Amino acid sequence: MKKILLFTLLLILSSCSNNDITDPYSKNGISKLGASPDERFMGNYSRIAYYSDSGRWYKYISYSFTNQNKYVYYSVETYYGYREEPIILAYEWKKEGEIYYSRLWDNRYDDWEVFNLEYVDTETIIINDKEYTK
Repeated sequence: MKKILLFTLLLILSSCSNNDITDPYSKNGISKLGASPDERFMGNYSRIAYYSDSGRWYKYISYSFTNQNKYVYYSVETYYGYREEPIILAYEWKKEGEIYYSRLWDNRYDDWEVFNLEYVDTETIIINDKEYTK
């Protein structure tokens, strides 16, 4: 009796499968770590955009590139000494010809969009017509 119960339980557990689980390394649009499309951009680049003359109301933006095809966007705003919750997003990026593309990391529903990225020198890059420095 014990063996039959164990066999039945094993049969039930082994027959259960979830087809909604996706393999992150399959070709279904999920991101996969790889080499950097352009290693010239490795490092952290940032800028501060001031909104008031007093400097008490500003926004800090940072991009962090590594030797992989993943970069991190970080942004935080401060209003008169009160800091809002930071926004941290991970992106996947690639280069086709001379054009860079990016999309949200590990999000199969996000489409590739043109990533306006320009290399100036080892200390400076331009993203969306804004200058970022190390």
